[in-house]
Amino acid sequence: MRPDRHEVLRQSLLEMREILLGVIERQKPQPEQTEGDIADQAARSAEIELAFELSDNERRILSQIEAALSKMDKGLYGRCERCRKAVEPKRLKMLPFARYCLRCQESAEKAAESGVEPWQESWRESEQPQQEG
Repeated sequence: MRPDRHEVLRQSLLEMREILLGVIERQKPQPEQTEGDIADQAARSAEIELAFELSDNERRILSQIEAALSKMDKGLYGRCERCRKAVEPKRLKMLPFARYCLRCQESAEKAAESGVEPWQESWRESEQPQQEG
């Protein structure tokens, strides 16, 4: 990967990290309010639950961003964690914290849909009889 492209992606990841940190901070639940009727308290409880769900998602993405930045520091950024080939530049542009190339991501998603772990899918593929041509 070209050094200038690498720096553009690093800046993009840093910006995404700052945005997510701000979102997480704003979603922190406010101190519990005991005023209001049962409906008000139920609505407040639902708001808090939604904030936690959103916060978990943002924290997961934040973790992926941190991992991508760490890979950059170690010189491992842009390599698929499964096949070790280069992740497509267009994919990194759209999703700078992508862990897998498009082929491996699609394979992992298909495996997840069928209830098979991705490592099992690789094992099954290697167990298929080779067709003679």
